[in-house]
Amino acid sequence: MRLMVGDGCHLCADAVAVATQACDAAGADLEIVPIDGDPDLEAAYRTRLPVAEVDGREVGRYVLESDLLMLALVR
Repeated sequence: MRLMVGDGCHLCADAVAVATQACDAAGADLEIVPIDGDPDLEAAYRTRLPVAEVDGREVGRYVLESDLLMLALVR
């Protein structure tokens, strides 16, 4: 799972904890991607952080739920 996060995002710390829990439970890797300073990532993600992706497909944004992330990881 990739999790896009950024400075000033008040939801990102919670999202990291939820994504970590889901990945641990599903036996999956978590890549945390800070978007700060990358113009392409900033343009794509800044207004919808945090954003979780599995295999390039968005599976969650804003407030993440562990159960839904685990479902996406095991598919």
